[in-house]
Amino acid sequence: MRKEGVWLTEALAADPAVVMPGLLGEIAAQDPAEAGQSLGPRLREGKRRMALYVALADLAGVWDLATVTDALTGFADLSVDLALKGALAGPLGRGKVPGHGPEALAEAAGMCVVAMGKMGAHELNYSSDIDLIVLFDDSGRRRYRAAIENCGLVEKQYFGRSYCVPYPDHTSLLSHEPR
Repeated sequence: MRKEGVWLTEALAADPAVVMPGLLGEIAAQDPAEAGQSLGPRLREGKRRMALYVALADLAGVWDLATVTDALTGFADLSVDLALKGALAGPLGRGKVPGHGPEALAEAAGMCVVAMGKMGAHELNYSSDIDLIVLFDDSGRRRYRAAIENCGLVEKQYFGRSYCVPYPDHTSLLSHEPR
């Protein structure tokens, strides 16, 4: 609470209905292509603020369970989106993803993250982990190899151990193993 004292004082004085959208808006305003190394610290700061505010609103009875889980899941969703785009920004900018240039960042170069479990059901709680799969179109061998390389980049920068499995229907799966 000391670390976020100034922010918390302002947040507690504000309308609870605008605090979380404001926090998410501040984080979402960061351009992943320009964020570079500051993206991780900004996401950690946002998580700290979000967790503090949500816990206080929960303990004070200001928010019901659905509002709490919605806030936690909304932050996780935004974080995953920014992390994926942050990981792709460099390779897209350097022309390392065949068939895609920097303009493909907004659509994550055709990659799609699907949340499973509690995140997919919009029911994250304070101790939930997240289960994700990343799908992408692998039509064309060059694009397939580039997508596999991008999976490795995502793995190194933002996730634990991951692996890619090609499927016969021309999609691929990136599975996250937190251990």
